[in-house]
Amino acid sequence: MQRMTIKVLPLFIAICALKVGAATIGFFLHSVYLWGLAIPLFLMAIYIAVGLKYREPVISAEKFADSCYYLGFIFTIASIIFNLFDLPNIGDDLYSIAVRFGAAMVSTVMGLFVRICLVSFRPSMEDAMRTMEDQVVDASQRLAESYNKAFDDLEHFRGEVANAARETVRAVSLEIQSLTEQNAKRMDEFFLSVSAQHTEAMAAIIQDTKTNTEELKAAVGEYTAASVASVSKIDASVDNFREMVISRLEAVDFPEDLFTRKLGAAIEALNGSTEALTSGVSSISGEVLEAAKLVERSITKVNKKTESMTQTLDVAQQVFAQQGELLEAIREQNSGVLSVIQDQRTQLTLALVQHRESSVEGMVKQTVALAELASVFKRVDSSVEQVADQLSVAREQTVKVLSGIERVDQQTTAQGQAVKRNLDSLEAAITTAAEHTSSITSALQHSNEAQGTNHAKVVQTLDEMGKTLVSHSQLLRATSSHSPVSGTPLDTGASPIDLQQESNDLSASSPVTSEPSSTKSAWFKR
Repeated sequence: MQRMTIKVLPLFIAICALKVGAATIGFFLHSVYLWGLAIPLFLMAIYIAVGLKYREPVISAEKFADSCYYLGFIFTIASIIFNLFDLPNIGDDLYSIAVRFGAAMVSTVMGLFVRICLVSFRPSMEDAMRTMEDQVVDASQRLAESYNKAFDDLEHFRGEVANAARETVRAVSLEIQSLTEQNAKRMDEFFLSVSAQHTEAMAAIIQDTKTNTEELKAAVGEYTAASVASVSKIDASVDNFREMVISRLEAVDFPEDLFTRKLGAAIEALNGSTEALTSGVSSISGEVLEAAKLVERSITKVNKKTESMTQTLDVAQQVFAQQGELLEAIREQNSGVLSVIQDQRTQLTLALVQHRESSVEGMVKQTVALAELASVFKRVDSSVEQVADQLSVAREQTVKVLSGIERVDQQTTAQGQAVKRNLDSLEAAITTAAEHTSSITSALQHSNEAQGTNHAKVVQTLDEMGKTLVSHSQLLRATSSHSPVSGTPLDTGASPIDLQQESNDLSASSPVTSEPSSTKSAWFKR
């Protein structure tokens, strides 16, 4: 959701106009506390609060703080203007003027306080750069320490992973070996128990089948014997009855139609009995046939049981085949367990490789971060190099200036040497002049005493000339002593002591009076 913004310029103009208007109303209504103090300060507080929260993003805090300060200052100027208007009433209404000045000062203090809070306590660019540089240095140190620690942890973890993988492979190998031995023992025991149970079951089945077959044979034999005895008895009874009937009929002589008349009903009854007997025999024959069928069914059942025994044997063979398949399945299971263990080992290796790759990626990321930090350092180095280049340029300029100074020094040295040569020549000229003066004085010594006055004048003139030459020599020496050749006064080849010695020699060799000698000695001492 976008934040509501208010333009600061119209708000500033409105608040400024309202404050000035309130001051005007307070001036005309003589209400210094409400219209001259409370309402302007309240309007200024509204401007500060609204501007701090809803000002435009393009208006910086510095500009807004300046506007608050200027708003208070404008109100101060307006209060001063109204106080100037009310200045004739200073004797009668000094209290209102003082209150207006106090309100103006409070408004100015509020604006100044807001400006100090918004501007003075904000970090400057130099402080931010210095803080950023310190943070970068600290971050680089922490990054280097964390990188070294991560590298050590990685080395330690790699060693632990290698040891754990080695121990895991050893434990898995031992576990596989123990599982294989246990499975082999269990399979041997299982096959032995299954074989014993199948053998016992087959022996019991064969014994039961044999017993049932013998019992069935005995029952069939007894049933057959009983059937044969019954049939033979029936045949004997029928034969006996037939013979008895025939013998009785042969013993009795009846008329031809007697039997027809008397025995018609009996014959019919006999026929009925015979039919009944025939039907009984037929029923007995049917029962015999049914018994034979039952015997046949029993034999069929025996055959079926034999077939079922054959099927049982086939099932036993299938069980043995299934046991072989089970053995193969167990072998395949063992191979599958081995393959699963191999897959787990492969997965563990892949996990280790992935962890190593992730660690390498982390190291690469840290390396990239270090590279970025190095690029930052490179930029800092480039800025330092630029500063160094500027320093080198300044150094070159300094070298040029120094070379110019050296050239000036050389020129000054050459001038000093020329001055030295001039001084030497001047000293030679002075020496020559002194010798000439000494010759003149020696010539004057042979003059008359009448020429003493002229001689004194000449000596005085020579003394003045010597003073002038000495002053020029000292001036030249002072000039040469200020030259930057060696930092010491120039060597003129003759010190004042030597000059004094020469003057003493001249005075000793000159037979003039003591006054000119002392004058010349003083001149040479100067």
